[in-house]
Amino acid sequence: MLAEETIKIIIALICIVFLVYFLLSLYFSKVQNENIKYAKATLIDSDDSIKAVIDRVKSGISEGGSEIKLVHNPKGWYLFSFTGNKIKPNSCAGENCVCICDNVYSVSLVFWKSEEERQAGKCSDKGVCLIEEDLREFGEIEITEATELTIKNERGLIIEGR
Repeated sequence: MLAEETIKIIIALICIVFLVYFLLSLYFSKVQNENIKYAKATLIDSDDSIKAVIDRVKSGISEGGSEIKLVHNPKGWYLFSFTGNKIKPNSCAGENCVCICDNVYSVSLVFWKSEEERQAGKCSDKGVCLIEEDLREFGEIEITEATELTIKNERGLIIEGR
């Protein structure tokens, strides 16, 4: 009798753990898809996107050759530049590009790949990139509640964040 009850409890615990795992997977998948939509709208798809600001700055429409853009979403993600001979995401096709994607952890079990390789892979798989030929390299910029980007065109496209 005791063995039967123990087996039932163990099976019930396994089912509960599986259910919790399944629900968490659904939740994080939904959050990931929303963040990709936000990143695409922020970088490319809206009238007030970073691409639109870059186009205005490059065409000289912006006053003083620079423009400030407030970025709100996706919170906790980063803006990266991939320039020069660095490893780049597949979507950049060997060109200079700016990407919005989640940051990789500096400590990883994937010890055979550098942090730069893992970041380029993450931006390829779960990020959004925009090719800009004359982009100058900048450090990673975290997107917070109100990240302020200054985009200017001085011997190349410069993006600075605060």
